[in-house]
Amino acid sequence: MTYREPSESRAVPLGNGSRRRAFLVLVLMAALVCGAVATGKLWEVGAAADRDLAAHRHRVTATTTGPAEDPPATTRYDTKPYSLAPATWEQPAHVRHSGTVHVPPRTPRG
Repeated sequence: MTYREPSESRAVPLGNGSRRRAFLVLVLMAALVCGAVATGKLWEVGAAADRDLAAHRHRVTATTTGPAEDPPATTRYDTKPYSLAPATWEQPAHVRHSGTVHVPPRTPRG
């Protein structure tokens, strides 16, 4: 009969059940991270659609009544330069308004 001395460490060797449990925890954590990323993407797409619908509701056709001014030489935050041009529009129907609108640089009259 062979006599085995107890080991110095008190660590319990990992069995199959422990490995399976660790693997399942890892898979569940990965699933949670993937779910969070997918939820963020869906939220972003929904927010973009809401902005587009809101912009479409408030969109009117304006007629420029004069040439556009030259845009400023520098823009903040790397935005595209725009110019202001005098224009008229109807919003709501048959109610005329006039003012300035943002247009691309060097937009002609009309």
